[in-house]
Amino acid sequence: MVQEKEKIPLSKGVARFSGGTLVSRILGLVREQVFAIFFGAGIFTDAFFAAFRIPNLLRDLFAEGVFSAAFIPTFSREKAQEGVKPAFELANIVITALTILVSVICLIGILLSPLIVRIMAPGFAENPGQTELTVALARIMFPLLLFVSLASAAMGILNSFGRFGVPALAPVMFNLSMIFCGIFLRPYVNPPIISMAIGVFIGGLGQFLFQIPALRKTGFRFRPKLNFKDYRLIKILKLMLPASIGTAGIQINIFVATLLASLLPQGSISYLNYGYRLMHLPLALFGVGVASVSLPRFSVEYSNSGVSGLKEEYLLAMRFSLFLILPAAFFILSTTYPIVGAIFQHGKFRFEDTIATVNVLRIYAIGLFAFASVRITSQAFFSMQDTKTPMKVGLLAVVINIILNLILMHPFQYLGLAAATTIAGVVNMTVLISLLRIRLDGLGIKSLSTFLLKAIAINISLSVVAYYICEFKDMNTANVTALARIVWLMVIFVGYATGYLILSKILKIDEAQKVIEIFRTKKPVIR
Repeated sequence: MVQEKEKIPLSKGVARFSGGTLVSRILGLVREQVFAIFFGAGIFTDAFFAAFRIPNLLRDLFAEGVFSAAFIPTFSREKAQEGVKPAFELANIVITALTILVSVICLIGILLSPLIVRIMAPGFAENPGQTELTVALARIMFPLLLFVSLASAAMGILNSFGRFGVPALAPVMFNLSMIFCGIFLRPYVNPPIISMAIGVFIGGLGQFLFQIPALRKTGFRFRPKLNFKDYRLIKILKLMLPASIGTAGIQINIFVATLLASLLPQGSISYLNYGYRLMHLPLALFGVGVASVSLPRFSVEYSNSGVSGLKEEYLLAMRFSLFLILPAAFFILSTTYPIVGAIFQHGKFRFEDTIATVNVLRIYAIGLFAFASVRITSQAFFSMQDTKTPMKVGLLAVVINIILNLILMHPFQYLGLAAATTIAGVVNMTVLISLLRIRLDGLGIKSLSTFLLKAIAINISLSVVAYYICEFKDMNTANVTALARIVWLMVIFVGYATGYLILSKILKIDEAQKVIEIFRTKKPVIR
């Protein structure tokens, strides 16, 4: 049996998570390039992205979102208070129940895919064959829900043992599968986009299997155990219920956005997807990274030290997340054209498509800090086994998002849908932090505000320099080669990152030293 190890520093935990995530996300961008080069933005990609969203409607419920929020705190406390053996028993009960439940849902989803597609994307009916294609793609990809649910359970166990690198690296299998199928299987299926759906199926299974060796090293062995009366399972289900309502609201919003985008000109869904994928890279590395590492830490601190311990850990996580996410947002805003052009502008993806994706990405980037803050703040509530508050605030944000979608859709087309998402994210963050401040009897906002002013001032200065370099080198036009974009983008990135760390050290921002210490360590960060 593996012995419990001393709690690692937050920065090193995030480094391990982000190290694995970085590799995965780089391959994710290669996957998106495969889409752009071979499929462009049009009927086939719109059909794929709409079909992919159908199993994803439930993914946050049974995988990384709601399930993790209920399972990880319960498993962590069981391990800390009762020992590893009872915690593993709980994991076996939960995984068995999860497998049965999600398998039934997948079967129902496959049978009802025609109805779901007609409701979700009514605009596809105007293009002969697009609805039928979307149904076929959805049916191939529906088992992804089961695979990522099992992968999420494995991730929760590993995270509770301080192992963050392997779960973060697991999506590499997903991306490699889609890249391989898109390149090599594409000539053998008709239409070729089906190859990407097959890649999703194989990749989802690989994402779960990849974590099994690390899981076994913790001492865990899966032994099916069906016990729906276990009080710990019932507790997890009770915690999932309100969070499920909140997630359902979010998925309703995605559903509405997809429906509205299907009524817009061809390519609208694809532009929103490409922009969201690029925005999600820094969000996954830093926002989700800090949140994933923080949840078991929050749970233990609240269990051991109550509100005071949780408050201290929360502020530490928020500062570190914002220190990382702010330069990412400003860098994207100042170098959007070379980023989108270097990654996507190949094959069937034209400069006109680059312009559309650039505008979407800029809107999403403005909300990066809010999206990251919501993730971490929600974890603080989850650690107190309060899933109702994030649910209520999330539903409020969903209502605002849908209203704004309807208001902004006509004058601004797909850009209005992106703007609605960003505005709703800021509202969600503001309300959630205000409620947490009341719950924890203050948050030390003054010290956080001082830190933010310094960080924002540094990033404004660096982003202005980066933007004018792009203008001077014609990076924002079609009159530049892909190689030149990549080279200058790397040069600007290295200069931006170096300048940010140096200026942060000068202004005595503590997080800069923590980042520097990560790079100085001789130990591997993937674990």
